[in-house]
Amino acid sequence: FKSSDAGKTWTQLGNGIPTNVSATDVAIDPSNGKTIYAAFGRIFGHARNGIYKSVDAGKTFQKLSGGLPTSSVGRITLAIAPSRPSRLYASLVRPTTSTGGSARTLGVYRSDNGGTNWQSVSAGSYQATYGWYLCTSIVHPSNPDIVFVGGLTLRRSLNAGASWSTVTPPHVDLHALAYDASGRLLAGDDGGVHVSSNNGSRWSSLNNMGLIQFYAGISLHPTNATRIYGGTQDNGSNMRTGGTAWRRVFGGDGGYTAVDSSGSRVFVEYQGTGNLFRSINNSSFRRSSSGIFGRTSFLPPFEIDARNNLRMVYGTERVFESTNGGSSWRAISPDLTGGGNAAIRGLAIAPSDGRYIYAITNDGRVQVTTDGGATWKLRRSAVPGWFRVTRPFAIDPTDPKKAYLTVGWFGVEQLLYTKDAGANWRSLDGDLPDIPVHCVDLVTGQGKPNVLFVGTERGVWRSTDHGVHWEYYGSGLPNAPVIDLRVDEKRKRIVIATQGRGAWEIGILARNQLDPMKDTK
Repeated sequence: FKSSDAGKTWTQLGNGIPTNVSATDVAIDPSNGKTIYAAFGRIFGHARNGIYKSVDAGKTFQKLSGGLPTSSVGRITLAIAPSRPSRLYASLVRPTTSTGGSARTLGVYRSDNGGTNWQSVSAGSYQATYGWYLCTSIVHPSNPDIVFVGGLTLRRSLNAGASWSTVTPPHVDLHALAYDASGRLLAGDDGGVHVSSNNGSRWSSLNNMGLIQFYAGISLHPTNATRIYGGTQDNGSNMRTGGTAWRRVFGGDGGYTAVDSSGSRVFVEYQGTGNLFRSINNSSFRRSSSGIFGRTSFLPPFEIDARNNLRMVYGTERVFESTNGGSSWRAISPDLTGGGNAAIRGLAIAPSDGRYIYAITNDGRVQVTTDGGATWKLRRSAVPGWFRVTRPFAIDPTDPKKAYLTVGWFGVEQLLYTKDAGANWRSLDGDLPDIPVHCVDLVTGQGKPNVLFVGTERGVWRSTDHGVHWEYYGSGLPNAPVIDLRVDEKRKRIVIATQGRGAWEIGILARNQLDPMKDTK
């Protein structure tokens, strides 16, 4: 898309470039704004993936070749040399699978004549299998021979790609690179932000605010308001110990967490099938996954039955049940997906009747059982959303047939409601902005409509009239994706987990009370 009025209006470009393939990078010639390079790199691969060039400010584009790979191309990242705009570097990744693997480095290529010809300047394999997720690059502002490419590690060349060295910051997994006005190199990675004054030879931290990325699955301790558990990207599972202090209790990519209603048993996990662990003393964890098998959506969802502390469910492509507090498991469903690499990404047990279990797969299938897993019914298909784990369901605490489902996508119905266990659904979008909705929870209505809270790609929103009207809630929150949200009626608070700005809590206002700091513009 192009805007010629500072972003007020936008026009989609399409003369010579794909209109239905993900655009993954844009580079503009700093000496001639009419010259634009656009990278199209659908992460699963596409015949039209490649680099396109326009010399007329985007009116028309032509696909570049001249030495670039023409097949097995996934994500593409571009870097243009500010001091020599005819030089470009392109990082190409192999296509990924639906489970997020296989996306290794395809190659790094350099052009010295504005993209007409390209030569391989291999930086090695620096992205593991996550190039779809880890792919960034930059050229020094005044030296076109100094270039960086980032993935799992950060690679640097001082001679235009003839040779490379590893200059990774204190934390791996690079997502963003930039030079500031004083010539310092900034790196955004899974450990926050790091800075170097000598082009990566030494690094220091700039992490002076909460930058942690939570996954879905945050949990609250039933008797200790201070204690909150949450899993984080590449920084393990953590427990809040007071104020803004947290302590890591387990490693890996932390995912779902759960605490039983007595507060005595805590569950954490890391990525992959059956990597579920249980603690009864908050210090040591033991594997708790005997009998679990199958494929997962990176971080499998699991839940504890609110009415039975010893009963739990866990999702692979099947739903597994434990009736002894996680000591052993058995499958209580067939494959609920459409096959392939798909897996369950969301699970929920009805608080008032544990026979009702709702599941959604990352190929968009909503399945419901009303008899504890003896039979399952497909209740909705082709529901889009992030293919990793989410918490998309909320079930009315008094009626197991009434449930809410969020949809993390653009241009679709974002919040769905059923009152017959999924047989029929209706939209509660109202005037909610067209932004992905990741999670939902509620305050019971007690004779009035339930007050709904949703976590979206842009903060938290509230509806007091069951989805007719929505208002932004919590003006003090950062503008960050809210991946999980838990209503804590007992303590009159909402706890949210964000991707990139940590965890937050905010009070539950009365139904007729507006946020006193709300921006009314």
